[in-house]
Amino acid sequence: PRWLVAKGRDAEAIAILTKYHANGRDRDPLVYFTYGQIREALAIEREINQTTSYLTLFKTPGNLRRMRIVFALGFFSQWSGNGLISYYLDPVLENVGVEVAQTRALINGGIQIWCLFVAVCTCPLPSPLSFLSLLF
Repeated sequence: PRWLVAKGRDAEAIAILTKYHANGRDRDPLVYFTYGQIREALAIEREINQTTSYLTLFKTPGNLRRMRIVFALGFFSQWSGNGLISYYLDPVLENVGVEVAQTRALINGGIQIWCLFVAVCTCPLPSPLSFLSLLF
C-alpha cells in the first residue's frame, strides 16, 4: 500500500488495506488510520529529502569523525582477515590434514575462546588511551 500511495494510486492502496486489515469491511477506522499514517510518513520523508543529502554525513566535524570511524571499522574488519577465518577455517583444516570433525570443532572453539579473551582484555584500553582522540 505504501508504494501505491507514493505513486498516487490511493484507491488501490485503500482496497488492499481494506482486504488485509479489515477483512473486507468498508469504512473500517483501522484502514483509514493506517492510510493516514502512510500519507503522513511519505510527506515527512519528502520534506526531509528536500533538506538533506548524503553530503550531510561529511559537513560537520562530528559527522566527519563518525564517518571516519565507520570506514575504519569496515576496512580493518576486512583487513584483519576475520572473515577468512570464520568462513574458510573448516576447509583449510581439512586441507592441512585435520580429518576428524571433533578435532576441527575443538580448534574452532579454541579460536573463539581466544578471540573472547582478547576482546575482554582490550575493552578497557580506550579509557587509558583516550589521549589519542586528540590526534584525530
